[in-house]
Formats: sequence, C-alpha cells, structure tokens
Amino acid sequence: MAQTVNDFKRPVLITAEKLSQDRQRGVIVATGNVRITQGDRTVRADRLIYDERNGQVTAFGNVSIIEPRGEVVFGRRVKLSGDLRDGTIEHFRMLFPDNTRIAATDARRYAGRRTEMAKVVFSPCKLCEEDPTKPNLWRIKARKVIHDGEAQNIEYHDAWMEVYGIPVFYTPILSHPDPTVYSRSGFIVPEIGARKPLGTWIKLPYYWRIGEDSDATLTPLISSQQNPVLFAEYRRRYKKGAAIIAGSHTYARRLDTDVRPILQGQSRGHLFSKIRYDVDSNWRFGANANWTTDDTFLRLYDVSSADSLQSSVWLEGFHNRDYTQLRIHHFQGLREGDNYRATPLVAPYAELERIGSPEQRLGRWHFRFSTANLTRWEGTDSYRASVNLGWRLPYIHKPTGITFAATLDVHADGYYLAESRRPDASQFTGFSNRVYPIAELDIRYPFVRELGNVRAIVEPRISLI
Repeated sequence: MAQTVNDFKRPVLITAEKLSQDRQRGVIVATGNVRITQGDRTVRADRLIYDERNGQVTAFGNVSIIEPRGEVVFGRRVKLSGDLRDGTIEHFRMLFPDNTRIAATDARRYAGRRTEMAKVVFSPCKLCEEDPTKPNLWRIKARKVIHDGEAQNIEYHDAWMEVYGIPVFYTPILSHPDPTVYSRSGFIVPEIGARKPLGTWIKLPYYWRIGEDSDATLTPLISSQQNPVLFAEYRRRYKKGAAIIAGSHTYARRLDTDVRPILQGQSRGHLFSKIRYDVDSNWRFGANANWTTDDTFLRLYDVSSADSLQSSVWLEGFHNRDYTQLRIHHFQGLREGDNYRATPLVAPYAELERIGSPEQRLGRWHFRFSTANLTRWEGTDSYRASVNLGWRLPYIHKPTGITFAATLDVHADGYYLAESRRPDASQFTGFSNRVYPIAELDIRYPFVRELGNVRAIVEPRISLI
C-alpha cells in the first residue's frame, strides 16, 4: 500500500505492506517492508509511525537511511523530523560508497547535514570474514565525532588510532575529508629525517586541487645545514593527453670548503617534465625534458641516482601492422668526467617499419628503414642509414608435426663519419658501408606428452644459416 502526504512543501511518499491512519490524531502507522521517501532521501524500516501534526517520523527495526550522496545510515531506532533531515539515531552505523564505516552508540543530526556522534569507531578496512569481531588493520576511536555532510568533513575529539586493536597514537582533535571526497587541497603527512650533508630535515608537502583535471603538490624542504628548497609538481589531464611538470629551486649553502665544487650562493635545482598528446587513433607525439643545474643536486636531495639525464621529443604513428617514429634526443651527463661538449645530440632518429600480410603459401615480407644523426660540439659526428628487407615462410608437415621456417634477410648500412679518431691517432672523415645477406632454414620436431596437469614438450631443433 502507498500513501502520499504533504509536509514542508514537498510530498512524502509512504509505502508498506500494511498502512493504517488515525485521522483524529493525525498519525499514520506503517508495518512490513516500510519505505518513506521525501525528495532524494529515503528511509526503510520494519515499522514506522508518522505524526503529521508534530512533523515527526519514528522508525523501528532494521532502519536504513539512504542519503543523496550515496551514504547509508543504519540504526536500531530512529526519530526524524517530517522532512527526514533532523533527528536522533540509536545504535548508529554509517556506510560510505567506498565501504568505509563509522559506528557509534548514538547520533544526532542537524539541518540534514551535520551529524554528531558519541563513542565512535571509524575504519576504512573490511571486517574479517572468518571472525568479524577481530580488530581491523587500523581504526580511529573517539569520544565525539562531527560529520559535516555539506563540507564533507569528519572531525574527531579525543581520538586514538589503533593498529590491530593496540592504541599507537592520541590526538585531542583530528580532522580529514570524508570518503565521498575524491581529492581536496590541504597538507599531507610530513616527512622527517637526518643525513649528511643536509643534517636534520623536514618536508611539509601541500596538495593543491586546482580543478577536476589538474592538481599540484608544493613541498618545501627545510634542513639544518642547507638553505630551504622548494619542490613543486604540476599534473594535468587533457581529453587526448596529459602533462606532468616537476622541479625545484634553492640557493646553495656549502659549509664544507673541502668539497668541490664550492657552490655557495648559486642557484640550484632541476626540471623534469612529461607531455603526451594523442592526435588521433594513428598518431601521437610527446616530449620528455630532464635537466639539472649541476652533477650532485639530484643525489643530494634524493631526487634521482641517475648518472645521466635524457630529454627527447618524439612522434609516433601506427597503421595496422606498420610503425613510424621520429625522435630527437639530448643527454646531460652527471658523472665527474662528463663533458657536455662531447655529449652527442641525436637529431633525428627516424624509423619506418612495414610488415606484409601473411599469405598461406607465400609467407610474409618485412621492410625496415632507420637513420640516426649524432652531432657534437667536440669530437666525432656520425650519420647512419640502415635498410633491412626480409621474407619468412613457415610450413608445418601435418602428418608428422615437423615445422620448417625459411628466412631471407638483406641488411645494408651506410655511414658518414666526421673527425673520427682511429687507433693510430689519425683522423678519418668520409663514407663507409656494409651489405650482408642472411639465409636461414629452421627445422623443429616437437614431442608433447600430457602428464596429468603438466604438459611436457621436448623439441629437437636444427638451424642452417
């Protein structure tokens, strides 16, 4: 049965297996699979009493309240206002959409958004299926908790954090976003440490939620023996691509003059970035930029232990079985003896690969062309072009299972070298090339035996090249 009444300018719909109404007292009693709905909030219960004159709803037995944002509140006995926004809940339980749980002895709700709970337990961990009474991996217990549904925030008073039921941390007040929040600006848990030559240090990261598709993290590092450093990382997602830019900056303060080089008063820092964009289903391009001011900065602040940094710009194309790429590479050496004037710039590296469709009796052909140009301020410049043309024909002798594979390949490489130093210390500038064909016949005879759940394969193989 169903009945509709008007309350607070919005209709209230009550459905149940049995409905009775006392018109003189203005009371509706519903029993059996009761459901009362007003707007986007729904209450379910075994039995419900609706007092129209006082604007009060009392629900008993297996009470659940479905909130507009997806949270579900459970209670043993619930008293609510006529608009289902305010009231008290005994034996309070709340389940968030991500299965995070809050439990309390009782709770009171104000204005449909603020819920105050007493003697509370909060945990995102699932209960043990074999023994639900076992403590969670971690949970927070508090004397009082306030959940602000509009601000989507949970605030604890006199809170203990427990790990496997053992208290490990106390705080008089604690606050964090509720589980319905995907991300929010705010400080992240700091990091503290001590090591040479920074001394004692602390990181205070701050997360900045710029928008739905972008965010950033700002992390100042303060140490006892060096000047403060500011680390920053910006992330953005596009409809067809993404960008990540990270960097840092500080002014050097070197106290130990025995360490070389002495960088006191100089700017130090780094820049790492990745950008990718998908033009369409066949083409995409991107860039990776990696740079630092000096050889030791990245290791000093534990950013990277790499002995060189590579930056590149690239374009890739995919068409069925064909592949095309064009790349430019730049390297920054971070070892003591590296000389940037002798470090090559690869501009460009190009590759074109084509693979034919397989034919049953004719096999499959493939073609590959690549070129690489390496230039330096000092030292040898080299230019290379390579061509590979090949064909492969597999064949299986069905009566015996013997497999044959015939392959023909022709490789050709051409080089131009400028100021190349020979073993006798003389220099060579000019062209060089090589051409070599390869013919191969591969014969295999696999023997297979099933041994229960194990398959044993023995395969004698002969290759003639």
